[in-house]
Amino acid sequence: MKRKHIYLLLALVGALIPYLRFGPWLLEHGLDVRLFFHQIHANRVSEFFAADVGSCEGYGGFPFLLC
Repeated sequence: MKRKHIYLLLALVGALIPYLRFGPWLLEHGLDVRLFFHQIHANRVSEFFAADVGSCEGYGGFPFLLC
């Protein structure tokens, strides 16, 4: 298996895992944005993970803006 295939596989797994946690929440609560942000800011640990994921999404999408 070539290195680029391994990187692609890891990138797909890394993108899929957070949505496996978000999908059941979305099915249970629907698109309740107020509840979503309330639960994100429930404690400092959840705020840390939200900020971490948000920054990764921002940094990941930034190179595509340059193309």
